[in-house]
Amino acid sequence: MTEVNDTRDLTFGIYDSLTDQGHCLADVVLAPAREDGEPDWAKADPASVEKLPADEWPEDEQTARRACVIVSDVDGCDRDATFIVRLEDGKPELTQVHGPESDRPIAESIIARDIGAEPVIRPKSALMEGMDRLAEKLAGNDQQSDFDRLVPYAEAYGGEIRGNTLFGAVVNGKPCQIAFAATGQAWMYTNHGARRVDLPEKKPDAIKIIDPADWHERAIPERDWYVEGMIPSRQVTLLSGDGGTGKSLLAYQIGIAGALGVETLGLKPAEGGVVYLAGEDDEDELMRRGNDILAATGHTFADLKEKMRVIPMAGMDAELMFLNAERLLQLSDLAQKVEETVDEFRPALLILDTSADVFGGDEINRRQVRQFVSMLRRMAMKYNLAVVLLSHPSVAGMQTGTGLSGSTAWNNSVRSRLYLTFEKDDDDLRSLKGMKANYAARGGEMKLRWAVGTFVLDDGKPSTGAALVANNADKVFLKMLSAINRSGARVSVTTGTNYAPSIMAKRPDREGASKKALEYAMHRAIADGTVVTVWEGSPSKKRQRLVVVEDEVKQGRAGSLPPGASTSLPPAATGLPPAGATTPLIPPVAVEGRHPVESTGRCQPHASNDNVAPSNQEAA
Repeated sequence: MTEVNDTRDLTFGIYDSLTDQGHCLADVVLAPAREDGEPDWAKADPASVEKLPADEWPEDEQTARRACVIVSDVDGCDRDATFIVRLEDGKPELTQVHGPESDRPIAESIIARDIGAEPVIRPKSALMEGMDRLAEKLAGNDQQSDFDRLVPYAEAYGGEIRGNTLFGAVVNGKPCQIAFAATGQAWMYTNHGARRVDLPEKKPDAIKIIDPADWHERAIPERDWYVEGMIPSRQVTLLSGDGGTGKSLLAYQIGIAGALGVETLGLKPAEGGVVYLAGEDDEDELMRRGNDILAATGHTFADLKEKMRVIPMAGMDAELMFLNAERLLQLSDLAQKVEETVDEFRPALLILDTSADVFGGDEINRRQVRQFVSMLRRMAMKYNLAVVLLSHPSVAGMQTGTGLSGSTAWNNSVRSRLYLTFEKDDDDLRSLKGMKANYAARGGEMKLRWAVGTFVLDDGKPSTGAALVANNADKVFLKMLSAINRSGARVSVTTGTNYAPSIMAKRPDREGASKKALEYAMHRAIADGTVVTVWEGSPSKKRQRLVVVEDEVKQGRAGSLPPGASTSLPPAATGLPPAGATTPLIPPVAVEGRHPVESTGRCQPHASNDNVAPSNQEAA
């Protein structure tokens, strides 16, 4: 092997060779650093590598020693198999960092072959060969090389020039190849035929060169926000969250509030239409969640008429961009449909749920990630809307608390990033943190509590949301206690095997109530006399049973109740806080609105097992 002193050229040469052959995905990255700044190859994995600073080779020699090529999606290997190719004294070293070890020999063989292989030359079509023969008969038409003539087409339509053809170009949303005919005219070739193509007309005002002195005494434009300090307009915001935290519900709730022009969680979204692409939920689930959210605000689906569009994609291909046969990112038909909907509807917010569903590229490939986010930003700027992209963090992202997954380009390409997490020891409590804010203070945090299918702000003060949570837990506790006693099982107030909240927290009919909420409900019921403890069995072996007083009276067992227990039936529950409570219900905000779905009455909170609050254990 010839000695090569320029590590930079050799590293990029490895990347170019692997990318050109197309048998794997590759990217130039930086391995994590030890405390002394030297590369820590033992900790290098897809979640820990970093992008090159400013996409350029590091000027700092110590940082440059961390540069390597990360390789994944190798032909014939498991999709998760990932490898690091690094240079040690000018010699390449291959290390497997993820996936089954049995894939290493296959990957090493393919990588070694592709590094030294000649660039791939695609065979010409019969039509192109005919054009070439015609060109030989003509003279004087090719004053400029094909490569030079194709450069402006590549700048306008994307793709890669190979030989005398531009591959991977996209003209008016159609993938194609572009080449010049013998006559000097450029043609685009698709699967459906060929036609002439010209360069787009240049817009003279597209690039402005400004003297800042011209801004003197001009009014400073205000920054547009969809949610002030959290979700900027005309930009992409990344909302990540562990599985089961409720990030889809949160985005849906904020979107509905914006469509109705009302506040939610102490936030005031910009009033305007909303388009929600749900890659993981079907129509029934979107109806259930929407019903709960609307019920909490005192509205119906009819109030959303001409204010919202939902696109359920569960079980279908929801990719907006995908890798074509040449391993180049390409817009899908769905992307065109979404843009047509946005163009016609002109919403203030576009929700995409989730990145794993809508992005068909390699999430650790920073160029592909940046291309995807740039596409979303162009749409946000073109239509003057905010884009909220939901995502799942990787295991490393959850462990480190960053909430990231894949390439760091996800964090670097967006202008705002939020992270929704569980709170320890309370299944109903969430924390929403601001992890990145280019236009506001970073590090803000909100406490949210799941309550009857929606989130409410949990700031430690009495609130309508807290009253709803307590009221729901009270009803669920009494209902489950009655069901347990009817089955012949026995629970008690004493902690142990038969501790009532522990038993109930495992039942499928708990309707989202956590163990802690059920404990509070039990103590409230005992304090007001709704529930009492009775003793059963022989004098030598007494056993406790927790019972509902009303059930015992109806069954004619009032004599078994302890002295002082009230045997009169209580009045029917209204579901409202008692008179004189310090937390009055907030009356619904009257908003005039419309909705494309006909509705015949007020939305009521949905309480089926399909819409319970996910627990930490379930999320795991």
